[in-house]
Amino acid sequence: PYQPEVAQGTLQVIFEFQTIVSEILGLPVANASMYDASTGLAEAVLMARRLTRRQKVLMSGGVHPQYEETVATYLSEIDDGKPELSKVEVTDQLTTDLAALEAALDESVACVVIGYPSFYGTVTDFSALAAKAKAVGAMVVTLTLEPFALALLEPPGALGADIAVAEGQALGLPPQYGGPGVGLFACQNDRKALQQLPGRLVGETVDADGKPGYVLTLSTREQHIRRERATSNICTNSGLCATALTIKMCMLGKRGFVEVGEQCLAKAEYLKAAIAKLDGYAVATDAHTFNEIPLRVRGGDVHAVVAAVAKAGILAGVPARSPGSTTEDLLLVAVTEKHQKSDLDRLVAALDAV
Repeated sequence: PYQPEVAQGTLQVIFEFQTIVSEILGLPVANASMYDASTGLAEAVLMARRLTRRQKVLMSGGVHPQYEETVATYLSEIDDGKPELSKVEVTDQLTTDLAALEAALDESVACVVIGYPSFYGTVTDFSALAAKAKAVGAMVVTLTLEPFALALLEPPGALGADIAVAEGQALGLPPQYGGPGVGLFACQNDRKALQQLPGRLVGETVDADGKPGYVLTLSTREQHIRRERATSNICTNSGLCATALTIKMCMLGKRGFVEVGEQCLAKAEYLKAAIAKLDGYAVATDAHTFNEIPLRVRGGDVHAVVAAVAKAGILAGVPARSPGSTTEDLLLVAVTEKHQKSDLDRLVAALDAV
């Protein structure tokens, strides 16, 4: 929308989208969306490096491994094939290892990247780590892959995150063979941070007659003006997906958003309890989880279990590696508001039949 006088509808929708994202992530400034959360996370890391003028990145093993690869790809191009990216594995309970991250923090670190919830579904209060990071001048970047978790959890901003990224696919977008998604991106309201924020930014103003209107704000950061000196090579936004998300969230409302989160949690806890009763199966953590459950399976062969359950017409989950393992020895099972009790009971029966 380069001509605000003829694009007020589009600009208002984006402004409403930004407001929703700001409230979900608990940070005062949100952009007009990223392509998805993986590219959003990479942009957040680059933004943190520009703001701190440091290069080293600490990443928790609780960040999705494919997202870690995306960040490494971005950094590899910038750091001549040797990205300054240090990974700190999760604990035996599959939670973010706060002590190890704190120990690795020093004045060379640009940012710490945390999964909230983690790739394994576990939830960790990182507020003490955020305070330690601030003390040494490092930033905290969080990644949330299931935004409905933030209907029940404290938002990242409230725990001390400087930049928060989330995937918005669950908020009104169909799976569609993996895409397109929409990346949610928010940060603190700091002038320097605003100048380094990637992507579009829509602001509210008034026209010559005093009527409210919407315009692109701080556009000199963007590629269509600054070219190679822009803060990011993203030169658009996921506008259609952002519009769908805005409509979905307006239909849900705050109460509906919370109710969906409560359904996800309650159904996941029901499934967790049911699977724990099966011989040979165990939940791989005692930590709090939201809607994803890491399981150890009967016989230990995760791929065999997934294949067997698939014959019953059920996609059981995603194989994953526990820290230190060379094979995929965990099964990550996700539960959403779409699942009925009968669906969960079918899965339990199918697992028990393996």
